[in-house]
Amino acid sequence: MRNPTSEQHNCLQFNVWKGLATKYRKLRREAEGDNRQLCCIYTCQTATIETLRKLLLMQEQLKQTLHYSNKYDVQFYFDADDVDLLVMQRLRGDLGQVYADTDHALVSTGLGDNSSPCSITNLTRITDTTSCIDVLLSRIIPFDCKIVGDAFWYEVTKNDVENRVGRGKPPQKENAVQSFIVEMEQDGSPVKIQFRYATKRVVDGHREVVVFSGQSQVLEAFGAAIGSVRCEEKHWFVLSEISPGVTMVKVCMSRVVNFDCDLTFCQPFVDRTIQMLAKQKQVGFEALLEDVEKRLMAGCL
Repeated sequence: MRNPTSEQHNCLQFNVWKGLATKYRKLRREAEGDNRQLCCIYTCQTATIETLRKLLLMQEQLKQTLHYSNKYDVQFYFDADDVDLLVMQRLRGDLGQVYADTDHALVSTGLGDNSSPCSITNLTRITDTTSCIDVLLSRIIPFDCKIVGDAFWYEVTKNDVENRVGRGKPPQKENAVQSFIVEMEQDGSPVKIQFRYATKRVVDGHREVVVFSGQSQVLEAFGAAIGSVRCEEKHWFVLSEISPGVTMVKVCMSRVVNFDCDLTFCQPFVDRTIQMLAKQKQVGFEALLEDVEKRLMAGCL
């Protein structure tokens, strides 16, 4: 005769073991899935590190290619007169449209799809007296995007006119105006250029954008005083995260150069001036980037 109590005990024991076996199989499947996922992450991270190593090597080679022996001495003045302030107020009013053109600038120049360090200069003759210089650059900086953005903004705005009128601290606002003169040496001859800029910083979720609306004038070049070369400028600096702790910086600098003189017999002067202005843009950005990298490495943010 069967013992009901014994049968219930055996049935309960069977169900317990069955449940444990089911749970074990489930945990094993989850562990195997987690292991596969970790293997994928490891493979992906290894590939990312190797890609980053190659890109940084490419970037270093690019920097060496772009190294120039020109001497640069940036002189800032902050006692802007009424004309300066009026011009900079107009430039500040243009910033909204410049920012709205950010994506168009990236797409039209090909920078939007670029994912490696580059340096490209495009020179376009519009009319006999007008030419356009487009300087396109991209760089990889192995720091967090926000930290890089803060460093860029500090270096860009540390000589803000309105800030200098105040207490000399970097402006905390998201826009700035600047008026300064750059003195450099080009092929043994002094060059002096006056710049006026309005600048704006926008953080729009997945990226940071710094835009410039500017005006410049060549005051001296090739051993002579010059007052006939004026430029209108628009710049876009776009910072985005390509992987955790790694930032891609894309820069599009557009400069329209107008020659207010009879150029019938001056084409060599025009060509030389255009080449000088294009080189100044490249070297100017490299100097800014060097200051940013020094600031990041020093941990001064």
